[in-house]
Amino acid sequence: MDHQNYLLTYYQGLAQKLISGDISAEQFAGELTQIHLAMEKRVYQDGLAAGFLNNLGFTNFLERELKVIKRIPQLAGVLLALDIDHLKQFNDTLGHIAGDKLIQLYAKVMARHIRESDLKGRLGGDEFAVFLIGSNLENAKVVAERIRADIIEEVKKNFPQLPWEQTISIGIAQVKADDTAEPLRLRADDALYEAKKEKNKVVVAGN
Repeated sequence: MDHQNYLLTYYQGLAQKLISGDISAEQFAGELTQIHLAMEKRVYQDGLAAGFLNNLGFTNFLERELKVIKRIPQLAGVLLALDIDHLKQFNDTLGHIAGDKLIQLYAKVMARHIRESDLKGRLGGDEFAVFLIGSNLENAKVVAERIRADIIEEVKKNFPQLPWEQTISIGIAQVKADDTAEPLRLRADDALYEAKKEKNKVVVAGN
């Protein structure tokens, strides 16, 4: 039985227990919330980078966090847009199976340098995003530089046959008042675009 059918069967069993009086309406509501969370997580998770949201999931959760920041401005937040350098060259040299392993390695390094509470997503192909909740710009730059440096060392260990230095480019944008996901991501992407011109760079978005 696949996960979706399992959840459906579980839901039907809960409904039957509610009808028969074996559980209360409050218990049913609590269990139903857990089902919804499990289904949401499955829909939103990336298929390759374990623990990372996909593009849709990251955008939705980012919007939620930005709404919280609007209500509590002291929380703040910083978005990192990250892009694997030379991925096509890597795939052409070592193949796409190795390329998938490289993507997973990058994701593992990113996760190592952020908190469990931070949002992390793989937006597609070679592009990632990390939202550092409650972080300021200076802390975000430190995190980004640690990721950048660690990527180089980890790739050397795992792919010693590479004739070039495999790197990452990172753009950083700080949350502004009344930000939504789209303008925040655009600013981070603009900074990433500048970083990609030289590669292996961290660039902070201007005002």
